[in-house]
Amino acid sequence: MNKTYYRIKKSNLTSSWKTMAHEFPGPVKDVEEFLVQFLPWYETDNQVTYLDDLYKLLFDEFQSESDKINFIEFCNLTEESEIKDEIIRTEKALKIRAYDNFYSLVKNNKIEILDTN
Repeated sequence: MNKTYYRIKKSNLTSSWKTMAHEFPGPVKDVEEFLVQFLPWYETDNQVTYLDDLYKLLFDEFQSESDKINFIEFCNLTEESEIKDEIIRTEKALKIRAYDNFYSLVKNNKIEILDTN
C-alpha cells in the first residue's frame, strides 16, 4: 500500500516545516501521531492530558500515589474495563476533533495532499 503525504500551504509554522512533505498518519494504527499532527493545540489540550492520565491509571504509571488517588477521585473510575471504555470514548472524541480540523485544513486549501509517485 502506498503512503500518503501532505504539505502545509498556509500556516504560522516555520518555513522548514511548511515546505517538508509529511507522511499522513493512520488515525487507527497511529492514533497518537494523527492527533499530534491534526488536533489543534495538542500539547496543551486538557482532553489529551486526561487521556494520558487514563493510560497512566490503566498501566499503574503515576509518579506518586497521591497523584493516582487524586485522579481516581476526579474520574471516579476504578475497574479496568471502565478505564478502557473511557480511553476509547476519549480517543474517539479527540479523533473527531482532529478529523474536523483536517477537513477544515483541506477545505480551506491550507494543506495539499501529495502524489505518492
